[in-house]
Amino acid sequence: MSKQLPRRGSEEAVSRDDARASLIDFRSYLMARGHAPRTLDLYCAVATHFVNWLCEAPGEQQHIGARSVSHFLHEHLPDCRCPHSVSKDLKSVRAALNQLLLMQGQDRLRPSVPSASPAIEAQIGRFDVTGNPLAFFSSRL
Repeated sequence: MSKQLPRRGSEEAVSRDDARASLIDFRSYLMARGHAPRTLDLYCAVATHFVNWLCEAPGEQQHIGARSVSHFLHEHLPDCRCPHSVSKDLKSVRAALNQLLLMQGQDRLRPSVPSASPAIEAQIGRFDVTGNPLAFFSSRL
């Protein structure tokens, strides 16, 4: 079995050889999980982009974990001009990198929960302020 990439909290930085070996393991991992060929190709291309980006980071930041994946998704990806970038679709890239995290034995990232619309917030605020749960409904009659 190939050596896994260093986990979060590891003192070891990602080497290019470790990265290549882990990308091969990642393809096998995805195949074993039954991913469709197109998804497999996309996820492997995303993982390659991420690992190439990670290998260029300063040594102390070269660790695969929630922090580096989040930084990649929210800081690097929106302005990415990498020649090997495949997708900027946040959901697809996050899904691919979540699989990489799971393969490494880590928890997947959860998308941030969008806040409710202003209209919903106003109605909830009105309901909460009155102290009377029926006030919301009586104003609609």
